[in-house]
Amino acid sequence: MSNQWIYFFGDGSAEGDPTRKDVLGGKGASLAAMTAANLPVPAGFTISVEACRYYHDHGGQWPAGLDSQLRTYISRLEKVTGRPFGRSAKPLLVSVRSGAAVSMPGMMDTLLNCGLHPELATELEDDSRFWPAYAQFIQQFGKTVADMSEESFEALAHDAAGKPVPPKQLCTLFMEHYRKATGKAFPATAWDALVQCVNAVFESWNNERAIIYRKSQDIHGVEGTAVTVQSMFPSEVSGIAFTANPGNPLADEILIESAYGLGEAVVSGMVSPDLFVLDRNSLAIKTRTLGKKAFAVTSLEKASGKAPTDMSAFSLSDEQVVDIAKLAMRLEEYFGYKVDIEWGVSDGKYALLQARKIAGLDVANDIEVGRQAEIKRLTELASKKRKVWTSHNLAETLSAPTPLTWDVMRRFMTGEGGFGKMY
Repeated sequence: MSNQWIYFFGDGSAEGDPTRKDVLGGKGASLAAMTAANLPVPAGFTISVEACRYYHDHGGQWPAGLDSQLRTYISRLEKVTGRPFGRSAKPLLVSVRSGAAVSMPGMMDTLLNCGLHPELATELEDDSRFWPAYAQFIQQFGKTVADMSEESFEALAHDAAGKPVPPKQLCTLFMEHYRKATGKAFPATAWDALVQCVNAVFESWNNERAIIYRKSQDIHGVEGTAVTVQSMFPSEVSGIAFTANPGNPLADEILIESAYGLGEAVVSGMVSPDLFVLDRNSLAIKTRTLGKKAFAVTSLEKASGKAPTDMSAFSLSDEQVVDIAKLAMRLEEYFGYKVDIEWGVSDGKYALLQARKIAGLDVANDIEVGRQAEIKRLTELASKKRKVWTSHNLAETLSAPTPLTWDVMRRFMTGEGGFGKMY
């Protein structure tokens, strides 16, 4: 019997064990858990950590059965979503993400809209919405899979007169740029792109940044990364939410960041999102900060390189902000710890794309507790009650005092306290 390399999640059930991060990775495990809890998670599947380990142990070869299982699970995803992969006017498009058991920098960034290819444009009534989305996909694929610079793509986006290149022509320029940079033609089919994305995730496990991070953090016993393939959710607005304020853990606040289009623009820092701060107890919105949202990463159904709404307006209504806060708090209750989540909203429906424990919150909380204690201590020192500040050897602090030194220091030294005991 062949090994199971892939685990499906969707329609309220998940094949993988959410407690097995060593198999599903952190991202795959959280998606399996949320799916099993009947939370709104777009369907998908996770290629196991064991497949990545096999890939590296066998010189970049896939284990026997992975290719056929990947085809089977893509077909299963087609049935669940009612969309064919990379075909028809409403194709199935997927995101591809890395996800080790321990989150670490250096792993491959998320690749969105995998499944787009030029022949798809002929199946659309209006191909003008295809080419902007495809140009974004080529650029992101080049950056993520081939490690090409963003600047090299941006240099092609305008002609000699400084005018924007039409999207269809831009796609041709981007593909030629990719060919020259890599020596390979850009993937011509949805399947070829998917296979290269999976390989890129496997390869990212052993890139320089990831290796250095594992050594510096003394991370052992983690044998590879999982690959999560998930059906695209056509977000009109997306972002992240924290059920605690990482910068001020004692504040009892929820933070929500949002921008137009897909969440990668927020997560990767491509835009400055809107920021909403809510009271954790009442869910009242305490502050709103308008971000700069002139750019949006879009799905095919919402394709546009520009923000779909005036950037002077907030991307979420107050009602939506509270809905997202409630959803985040529901996840906190389910997991039993404070979480940060990635979410999207489209046509009034919400989707959860990731949930994880807020990184470094315990440390931040300890720092804040210590800071508050120090503020209290200094406040007491500044009160009318005289207290000694410190006791030390003046000669060690000021090894070569001058008359001016003493002229200044003596003003603080009294029998009632001040700097305290010096000798």
